[in-house]
Formats: sequence, C-alpha cells, structure tokens
Amino acid sequence: MEHIFDNANEAANFLYAYGSPTIGIIQGTGLSKFSEQLVNRFAINYGDIPHMPESTVATHEPVCTIGNIGDKTVIAFSGRFHYYEGHLMEDVTFPVRVMQQLGVTHLLMSNAAGGLTPLYTEGDIVIVKDHINTFPENPLRGIQDSRLGVQFPDMSKAYPIEVREVINAACQRYDVHPQEGVYLGLQGPSLETPAEYKLYRQMGADLIGMSTIPEVIVAKQANIKVGVLSVVTNTFDPNRITETTLEEVVEVVEQVEETLIKIIVEVIHGV
Repeated sequence: MEHIFDNANEAANFLYAYGSPTIGIIQGTGLSKFSEQLVNRFAINYGDIPHMPESTVATHEPVCTIGNIGDKTVIAFSGRFHYYEGHLMEDVTFPVRVMQQLGVTHLLMSNAAGGLTPLYTEGDIVIVKDHINTFPENPLRGIQDSRLGVQFPDMSKAYPIEVREVINAACQRYDVHPQEGVYLGLQGPSLETPAEYKLYRQMGADLIGMSTIPEVIVAKQANIKVGVLSVVTNTFDPNRITETTLEEVVEVVEQVEETLIKIIVEVIHGV
C-alpha cells in the first residue's frame, strides 16, 4: 500500500503550485456552488491531477478549486467519490490523503441524509456528532504505512466538539438552530426498506446516507479535524410509507444550499 502515500504526495506536489491550503472542503450535496465563494481561485480538472480518480456522479462536477476566504487558503473538491460507484476505498478517500500531504488541518463536509427521528423535518440542517459504520470495507484495511498515520486510530472523538461548537455558532448567526445527530453510513446505491429504517433507528442512528464515513476515518488517521453537516432530504414515518426519488432529494437540498454555503464560509473564518 506504499503507493497510496506516493500517489497522494505526487498529487499534492502538483497542487502546491496553486497554494498551500489549511482548510479542506469536500463539496457534498448542498455545497455544489461553494467554490464560487473563493477569491483568487484556481480551478483544476481532476483529469489534470496525478492519480486522481474519476467521479461518475452527475451532480458532482470533477473539479478541485484552490482559493482564499479571508486569510485562509482553502482547497475544495467538488467531485466526491462514493463506494457505490464501484470505487475502491483508497479512491473514495484519495482527496483526504492529498489534503494530508498539503498540510490541511480542518476538513468540512456536507451530505444529503435520510432522517430517522421524528424530531427532523425535510430541509433541516444537522451537525453530525458521531457515526455508525456499516460499509463492507474499511479504508484503512491493509494499510501499514506509518507515513499515513497510526494503523489503529481511536475514533472516540472523530467529530471534535470544538469544531461542532464553531459550526453551531455559525448556524445561529444565520438563524439556523441545528440539532446534533448520529450518521449511519451505507454502501448503497439502493435506498432502504421500511424494516431497515426501523433497524437503523434501533441501532441509535438519527441519519442515514451513502458517504462521509470513509473520509472521516482517513481524516482521523491523518490528524485532520472534521466537521460535517447533513441536510435532511426525506424522513421516515412508519405509519405512512412513501417512496423517495432523486429529484425530490435535489429539490430539498436546493432550498437550503445558499444558507449551507454561508454557514460553511462562517465556519472557515472560525476554525
């Protein structure tokens, strides 16, 4: 697995020409237009970055942008990789490996998630405080390269409280009053059955989705502090079973995208 370090290092050396970022963004659902907030920005197609995988998600443009917000230099990856696309975990988490080599200290992410608790309604923004990992493969499996971090990282503080406090303060500024929740990650791409919804809720999950956790695990190994915001795009009511479509998910996210971007910009100033 030594090629992971070498490939990430080569990609980072290529990107150094555009800046030395300390803040990383993975533009999940709800942050597709985030890079427009960066000043003095450079947009680099994934195809130009050494060893960068190819994203196949239509709503995620495969572009890396480096620029500034205030006195912070930021790197934003707009084409997230998902396990359900058929990628290996090392590809899913490659942007985080690159961030590690660049010296990034904080990683901020968003995702679209299904809500499992009756306390959530569609369009709610939730701060992730913990997760339950059900992916069939761990991104650290088979890796014993100390240059990437310890082999057995402790995950008890995967979502540091000091970062969550900054996120909460940023939300309050824009009159958003978020709750905190536990995110359960699934491999996808099929959505969940009613019985599965009930099971995941019994397991202690408040949110479910198909991303985020692999990147968080690698960020923890890399000593990068993480903050995650989930947009609740649909909720489960055991008394009223309804189907969920991609179009409905996108519609809900678009309603909160402007606010979500403002919150992330505020968080960048605060971390």
